Amino acid sequence: MTIYNMAKIAEISNGRILDYRGGVYEVVEFQSISPGKGSAFCRTRMKHLETGKVLEVNFKDSDAFEVVTVQRKNMQYLYNDGSGLAFMDNKTYEQVSVPAAAVGNGVKFLKEGQEVVVVMDGERALSVSLPKKVTMKVAKAPDAVKGDSSGGNVTKDVELENGTIVKAPLFIKTGESIVVSTETGDYVERAK
Repeated sequence: MTIYNMAKIAEISNGRILDYRGGVYEVVEFQSISPGKGSAFCRTRMKHLETGKVLEVNFKDSDAFEVVTVQRKNMQYLYNDGSGLAFMDNKTYEQVSVPAAAVGNGVKFLKEGQEVVVVMDGERALSVSLPKKVTMKVAKAPDAVKGDSSGGNVTKDVELENGTIVKAPLFIKTGESIVVSTETGDYVERAK
């Protein structure tokens, strides 16, 4: 069940969930501005939790908005059934389906059994927060060819266990595990 509370701009903060024009948004960034003349306002960047679309909105000091109370649940990724991603609550074993758009580019770094945080609005799953880094096994990595290393920071395309292609250093081999950033999709380091 969604609980709405009316709030003023002084209560805006990062991570706050708002109902804005019929959509549920999370405040990603905000800046309170008090100009010398005129009334104060708050400049925000908000991400729609279901579509991932980002909006920049200025709230006037007199504006009021609805704060949405959500739950953040630890869940386990199960599978992609083509119409959505299936997650299971670790405590109740209930399953929910989340549209792939709610995960955004992070969907490339999901693997079966992975723990994530799912933002729930009652019984409805709104979005999925992946860890900032994940460890994945390299399924295919072409061998480095002698002479390839001219130029310093040379990389090659490697295929991860879920079929995602990322750039990694030449020394990475098939069967190794690497750490990848879920935000940028970049190689971070060899897994320890």
